[in-house]
Amino acid sequence: MDFSQSSFPTFRQKAPVPSPIDDSIVGSSADNIGESSRCPHFAGFLSVCLSRDADLGLHPFITNTLPTFEDVTIGGGSFDVRKVKTSSFLSGLGEGILKGRDFVIVKHPKASFSTAQGDSGAFADAATELQILRHPPLKGHDNIIELLAVMYHDTGEPLPGVPRIMPALVLEYAEHGSLKTFQEQGGGSSFVDQIQIAIDTAQGLKALHDCGIIHGDVKPSNLLVCRHETRSFIVKLSDFGFSLSSGDTHIIGHSEFFCAPESYGENIRPPYLEQLDIYCYGLTLLTIFESGSAFYDIFPTEGLEDNLRKMKSSGIMSTLIPLRVLNSHQNDDLPLMILCKIWRYSLQASPTRRFQSMDRILSLLEVLRHAASSLESAPSESGDGPPVQRALDSLRELTSKTPIIQGTPADVFSTVCHRLAEGVIGNLPPGSGLVRMPAIDAKKLHDTTAQVVQMLLLINKTAMQGDSFENSLYNLIEKRVMGGLVQACGGARDQQESTEVSVKSFVSFLVDLTGLTPDPGSISEHASAVSSQQLIVHDKLNFRRGLDFIPDLRNTAGIYQKMPKRIQKDLVQSLEAICSTSTNDKLRAAAAFSIAVAHVNGVGVRFDINTAHDFLLRAAKWGHEQAQTTLINIFDHQGPPDATVPLGLWVDWLKRAAELGSDTALEKLKAASASSWRSAQEVSQTRRLESEGFGLLQSQQAVVDGQCEGQLSTSQSLVLAIIHERGDMVEELIRNNPQLLNQPVSQAGESPLLVACRLARVDIVKLLVNKQADASIGDTSGICPLHWLCVFPDSDTGPIAHLLHKQGGNPNALAVTYVRDEYLRNFQPRPANATKEWTPLHWAVAAKNLAAVDALLAVGSDPLFRADCKVSNSVPLNSLQMASYMCHSAILCRILQSPGASEGVLDTVPMVQGKEVVIRPLFGPLQGSSRWSRLLRHGLNFEDETRDTISLLVGHGAPTDAVLEVGSIKMSAVYAVAFHQCAADIMLAGLDCGFDTEIDVGFGGETALFMAINHRDHEMVKALLDAGASATILGRWGDSSLVRAAKESDDISTVRSILETGVPIDGTSPSLDRTPFETAVYSGNLTVARYLYDQGAENHRVARNHRTFLGGLIL
Repeated sequence: MDFSQSSFPTFRQKAPVPSPIDDSIVGSSADNIGESSRCPHFAGFLSVCLSRDADLGLHPFITNTLPTFEDVTIGGGSFDVRKVKTSSFLSGLGEGILKGRDFVIVKHPKASFSTAQGDSGAFADAATELQILRHPPLKGHDNIIELLAVMYHDTGEPLPGVPRIMPALVLEYAEHGSLKTFQEQGGGSSFVDQIQIAIDTAQGLKALHDCGIIHGDVKPSNLLVCRHETRSFIVKLSDFGFSLSSGDTHIIGHSEFFCAPESYGENIRPPYLEQLDIYCYGLTLLTIFESGSAFYDIFPTEGLEDNLRKMKSSGIMSTLIPLRVLNSHQNDDLPLMILCKIWRYSLQASPTRRFQSMDRILSLLEVLRHAASSLESAPSESGDGPPVQRALDSLRELTSKTPIIQGTPADVFSTVCHRLAEGVIGNLPPGSGLVRMPAIDAKKLHDTTAQVVQMLLLINKTAMQGDSFENSLYNLIEKRVMGGLVQACGGARDQQESTEVSVKSFVSFLVDLTGLTPDPGSISEHASAVSSQQLIVHDKLNFRRGLDFIPDLRNTAGIYQKMPKRIQKDLVQSLEAICSTSTNDKLRAAAAFSIAVAHVNGVGVRFDINTAHDFLLRAAKWGHEQAQTTLINIFDHQGPPDATVPLGLWVDWLKRAAELGSDTALEKLKAASASSWRSAQEVSQTRRLESEGFGLLQSQQAVVDGQCEGQLSTSQSLVLAIIHERGDMVEELIRNNPQLLNQPVSQAGESPLLVACRLARVDIVKLLVNKQADASIGDTSGICPLHWLCVFPDSDTGPIAHLLHKQGGNPNALAVTYVRDEYLRNFQPRPANATKEWTPLHWAVAAKNLAAVDALLAVGSDPLFRADCKVSNSVPLNSLQMASYMCHSAILCRILQSPGASEGVLDTVPMVQGKEVVIRPLFGPLQGSSRWSRLLRHGLNFEDETRDTISLLVGHGAPTDAVLEVGSIKMSAVYAVAFHQCAADIMLAGLDCGFDTEIDVGFGGETALFMAINHRDHEMVKALLDAGASATILGRWGDSSLVRAAKESDDISTVRSILETGVPIDGTSPSLDRTPFETAVYSGNLTVARYLYDQGAENHRVARNHRTFLGGLIL
């Protein structure tokens, strides 16, 4: 984020040619096709925006009220970056985010940049920055600019090549602007401040690198200076549009003057990505140290870019910068050698010769920070305190042990100086003045230090043998260090009992020595490869790629429906563009599938099951497996869906779904291809046995045939006989080993009878029951034989239930829950350590198996029984509640026929044990399940299932005035429907069943009508008004329904429907002196404002404050 109109040329690299995508790759690693994969369209940005949970502080939608963007424009290359008053945001929008802030920054792509770069240019940088700023380890980091919210900027009428809806990031405001501006205005000019700025910047880069992120554009204008509670300021990294992940090989772009030499190429090798930032940091560090003056300011402007490129590539920068600094600061009493060392090892032309990580730079800067604080502190009168003594003791110990330090000369002196920095400098407090030392110790200090200096100078001279620049640099270093030695230890040869040493001079000298030590070495390619394999970055951020940019509307429909209609429509249009323009079948299929979901859930388009079917078919033909399975399960296609699907392709779809366990697909496949049906049935059975832990036994057919005896244990042979339904073998094994009848024979602790029930082996179950097998024995998960009743054929459930019950089966035994696959319509029990909450009747209800429900009720299952739970845990549902929540109307009807069950519709149950919020069964179907989830669960008649469920509950006495209660406060059924943003068909069904009795009863100060207006659901608003909802009742804030509609949406449908009830067009309320027209204008809903104006709304009204509307806008 550039807070100044910078003159730096910034270049965006040309994206590589997209490469074909391996069809075997799915998910985040797929479709890595260069820049275009960074976020190629609006749908991709929305997918990024909603890819994490809501507690990250994002506000991913706006209410069409834009803040006053025109306050101040503060620059930006590809972005408009604006300072915005928080008071100009709509009241109630992100109040927690904006609290305590006078200003924020709103950043969105420029229209001109969008036109030049296309959608990819418009959204890629914003999406990259969004992913980085909300990555948990970086969110809230002291040296990373804070992301506050996400908004969407409506650019107006769409233009060719320009997206209408643009993303806008809301960021914290940096009170002091960019570092460039801050220092140009005189800030950060002291050496202590400069070191702190360098440390802040390095810490921000280290945080990024620890997450596998390379900033890619480190420069002073991308460092922001913010207010701090305990310091005068703090520096934070910003502008991550050029950022890379640790595995990227293509450079997105660079700023010409501050980039590394390898940035001039398009590609870079991943092991050296961090060195890209380290080079930029070195150049930025010089600008920091020189109070905002750039290193290139002294060069002629003619041919500057070409000359700088040559200088960087030649490697001269690592010598030229230290030479320049030491030359210009020869008379300054500053510890500069550490800075020179950072420049020497940051600005090497080859990334292999630079610092290996920011950690080394930070360790050097920490030494420098302590030294700088000490040098700028006023000297104390005495240096005889305990810290000084500890420093001297460390120094004596070090000098006495120097000869026995192991390693090469470079290692020895590096170790010595490192220990000097930690043990001596670290113990010298700021402000230490003169220290008195015994003459013999002072002499030993001088002699030992002189030897260290000579060796370090020799090492540096050897390393700097080359051109005149390096020779000049060495001469400056030698002069500086020898002068420092004399100044620090010059009195050490005096023949006195004791001598004084200046702590200030000594600290400066030690810091310079630290800067002379050689770095641990360059990065070898082998070492980089090994380290990259061994290093595990636990907080690594993987940028979203390819298929990740197709939003999943199945689980996020409710969030999208709360967004303005313009955003919803642009989302669908973006997905449609992918279908029509992409050449990649995986992307087209995912987009078409999401469009189908949008047409079912009503996101950006009206609910239309036929259009949804068409897009599902397109997705299926492009290879989308869930689309294929949905067509098979939901729609009554006994043959190919249409003429564009050959029979062979239809059979392939059926076979794949059947092999994965779809019974519907297997049934349809039997009619389409008998040979494929037999093959799929065998594969499906094998996979099921493998998933149930019987895979190895499944292959042992030879043992069942009497061959290879002795290969299996007796219990394994028994399980194998059950699998293959060999009753004769089961009977023989039980007769010879009667103890096996009720003992565990599987890894899950299942008895033979439980294994037979799990596999629905009817004849084996009867055989084992006749042998007196105990049906009460469960496995380690609590699962008993009766739990598996739902997998038996309908004709066998009744007899099997009675047999098991007679043998001790408990119809109310508790076991774990299971996970149902709504696409394949099969289920898998949860792990054994899951909470045991479901009885056999729960299992049957969840499986939508009416025959099993009927059989279980006949043997005594209690539909009102529920498991106990601990305080503060969610209270488990009973079977009646489960049937209500899942809208299994036929099952609910059967349960309500059982004795005493109808009383359960009146029962209140806590949502959380120990809390006062209680609910009734009618609350279940009013929770707001999306149309898509209802379609998968019930098929095309999902609306009938919901209507019948509501009708059954109300018909059996379920109260509509209190589906939820909090103490004495009641939530009516009609309000619950609106509050949960249910589909309009649920409201219509409820109104037909008597919900209109409480149509104007509020909850929390709002009626159902206001909730429907808040959710911008015109269908529900129309249904409520047609049923008699009052349009004159005031809302929670004292506003009328017409005022609320004018505020919340720019869609005239709701406003028109409210006006049709006869409410006055200019009506105000006692507590809110604003008409609907004025509200629409203030809220930026100009379509609604125009409509109200055309209908006769007054626009020159004098308000209670004696101002006209226009006057209020001006003031």
